[in-house]
Amino acid sequence: MAPLLPPNPAPPPPPSSGDIYDPAVPDSPAHSASSHQHQQQQQQQQQQQQVQQQERMEQQRQQQQQQQQQEMQQQQRMEQQQQQQQEMQQQQRMEQQQQQQPQAMQQQQLQQEVQQQQQRQQPQQQPHRHRCTTSPFILPRIHTRSHGPLIGHPWV
Repeated sequence: MAPLLPPNPAPPPPPSSGDIYDPAVPDSPAHSASSHQHQQQQQQQQQQQQVQQQERMEQQRQQQQQQQQQEMQQQQRMEQQQQQQQEMQQQQRMEQQQQQQPQAMQQQQLQQEVQQQQQRQQPQQQPHRHRCTTSPFILPRIHTRSHGPLIGHPWV
């Protein structure tokens, strides 16, 4: 009798995780196990991609929040600076006014004093006013005749 040879020896299996893969027999348990494993790998990859995408979206959201917070803080800082500047300007104006008020009062006093001195020094510049040389207490009738009736005061 002739020795029994295996009919059509199968090609060497590709390296896998213990399963014997026979591409010629697609319905073999090894084939279905390997295709199942392939599907699992695809699902895992998809899940990983989804997780990564969610992580990226979360990072973007956090970055946006940080950016918004930074912008708000910057705006608050700018508003605080403006407020401080306005307060400083207001304080400076008040101080200037306080400084100017006594100066203005001193200037007015000086002007008044100068005017009084000028009036004392130069009485001839004033318009001439008629003054009675006689006292109304001594000669009330003469004064009354020249100025009209006296009403409460001798020098009306």
